[in-house]
Amino acid sequence: METGLSVNKHIFQILSKDEALANMVGKNIYPLVAEEDVKLPFITFTKSSVVPSYYKVGVADDKVSFTVNIVANDYVTTVNIAERIRQLLEGRTSSYFKRIELQNCYENYSNDNYVQNLQFLAII
Repeated sequence: METGLSVNKHIFQILSKDEALANMVGKNIYPLVAEEDVKLPFITFTKSSVVPSYYKVGVADDKVSFTVNIVANDYVTTVNIAERIRQLLEGRTSSYFKRIELQNCYENYSNDNYVQNLQFLAII
């Protein structure tokens, strides 16, 4: 049985298999950090915490926080990609995910690029 430690593997599978997202970013979807000299736009995602919920004889579930970052050279592109990612992840359930919830989002401008950051909580 996989735990919350495997969340990035599952996030990558969801994002990389979606045709609409591929039309927006190609194969530019990376865990943790993008390849050097990657062309825009691109997506990175990072697990920030895994908090197990315990009961008498073991772990009931893991609450996993992760952030998906979208980087592009124009603002509207980041918003459109963020909307698609939200559609793919928010409320998702599967044999691995009990539920994924959008917890927060924020945006910034860095190195002449626009960035959308979507923070999720997954119950595993």
